[in-house]
Amino acid sequence: KLEKTPKKPEIILTVPGIGYKFQG
Repeated sequence: KLEKTPKKPEIILTVPGIGYKFQG
């Protein structure tokens, strides 16, 4: 989990069976 300054909106990638949260 990346806890940096949220400059860009969070991108939620939903893979079959896997909930991946990417903060770019």
